Amino acid sequence: LGALLSAASFMGFRYAAQTAIGVAVGMLAYGLYVLGSMFVQFTGYGLWTVAGGTFVILLLGVITYMLAKRTESDDEDEDKESSKDDAPKAAAKA
Repeated sequence: LGALLSAASFMGFRYAAQTAIGVAVGMLAYGLYVLGSMFVQFTGYGLWTVAGGTFVILLLGVITYMLAKRTESDDEDEDKESSKDDAPKAAAKA
């Protein structure tokens, strides 16, 4: 496969470089997949189930916390804007 890609690039085909990059990324991804699957296979499935579940719970907690803080700050901004709008009306009445 590498020899074919090298030959294609030397011949000057239009998309040879992009094809070579795609094949290289695919081969690296496959290698990482095999490495990861072997690691999980030999260290125990139950351990990774518990660790993965813990990670998901932690991630959901962080997302909920960030969304709650964003909603609080939006409410505070609206309160500040409404009090700014009321100030000129109060001054005009006085």
